[in-house]
Amino acid sequence: MSRLVARQAVGAIFVVTIMVYSGVSMIAIALPNLLDAPAHADLVVLIRKTVAAVVPEQDIRSIRTRRSGRLTFAEVAVSGSAFASVDALRAQTVAIKQALSAEGAEVDITVVVTPDRDLDKT
Repeated sequence: MSRLVARQAVGAIFVVTIMVYSGVSMIAIALPNLLDAPAHADLVVLIRKTVAAVVPEQDIRSIRTRRSGRLTFAEVAVSGSAFASVDALRAQTVAIKQALSAEGAEVDITVVVTPDRDLDKT
C-alpha cells in the first residue's frame, strides 16, 4: 500500500508542477495587457495635433493618454468657453475621432469640459 501512496504523491507533485508553471506563464502573458502603460510617443503627438486643429489651443487644459492592452485611451480636458453648446461639443468630439480614424489611429477619446474659473474661490 505504501508504494501506491508514494506513486500517487509523485504523480500529484508532477501535476502541481505543471499547473504552477502554466499559471505563471498565463500571468506573464496577460499582465502587460491588464496594466495601463503610456501611449506611444508618435500617437501622443498625433492626438495633440488633431485636438489642437479642432479646439483652440488656449482652451485645451490637458490631454491624458494611456494604453491598456491593444487600446489607447485619451482624455481631453477643455475650458467651458471652448464650446457654445453641448451640440457643438458633440460635433467637435466626433470631428476629433474622425480625424484620428483617418490617420489610422485607434483611440478611444473622451472630451471633458472643465469650469473656466476655480470653483473653490467663489
